[in-house]
Amino acid sequence: MKARFTDATVWRYVITGISKVIKEGVFRAEEDALRLRAIDPSHVIMVDLNFPSSAFSEYEASGERIPVNLEELAKVLRRARSNDVLELRLEGSLLNVWLLRGMKRRFGIPLIELEEEELGEPRLELKASAKMAADHFREAIRDVEMLGDNLILYTDGMRLVIANESEMGRAEVELTREAGLLMSLESEGEQTSTYSLEYMESILPAAQKADFVTIQFANDMPCKITFELPQGGWLSAYVAPRSI
Repeated sequence: MKARFTDATVWRYVITGISKVIKEGVFRAEEDALRLRAIDPSHVIMVDLNFPSSAFSEYEASGERIPVNLEELAKVLRRARSNDVLELRLEGSLLNVWLLRGMKRRFGIPLIELEEEELGEPRLELKASAKMAADHFREAIRDVEMLGDNLILYTDGMRLVIANESEMGRAEVELTREAGLLMSLESEGEQTSTYSLEYMESILPAAQKADFVTIQFANDMPCKITFELPQGGWLSAYVAPRSI
């Protein structure tokens, strides 16, 4: 397998976020895409990362299975800087990570023994969906994070409210289409659910490089958050609801 991506910092932010809650995972290098689907040990969050073959300036793959320590991969990718090109090469028992920008840097990450859990895409009836610029989502989380461990999503079809409430008080951010903060909002009546702020924040680094974010949820149901990444890639995170 060989894959070259023109902006290494996209991978830097995405893998940094995933590795905060999922320590190990298996990349699948298929002919049409490079994929990672993994779930954390407590089964609170599942991530689904997909970069189509067209996202890469060079791509050669034939179904390789690449089990790696995601924390170690994140450490390497933190060395990526603006204008670095990322090249991934599977060579024997190593995933060689190249950062190319004049100076060529290579980091060999050993493959690990990992029993892969077969994970299908969750089938969920999510009755609310909101799309916004990734920056708006990131700022909303930052605005409410100081008050506790919960993240509340609410919509009545006219507005999306992102909130946090604890004995310290309540903070909320309201986003609407009229204010130019939402690109779209659809909901079957009022929908609300509460999630772990820790898990929501874990994937937030991806918003640094995403163009748009779509949030889907329903009353006391898991939510699905999808980041639209450059070159047609995407990262979806499914987060289980929290009972409070």
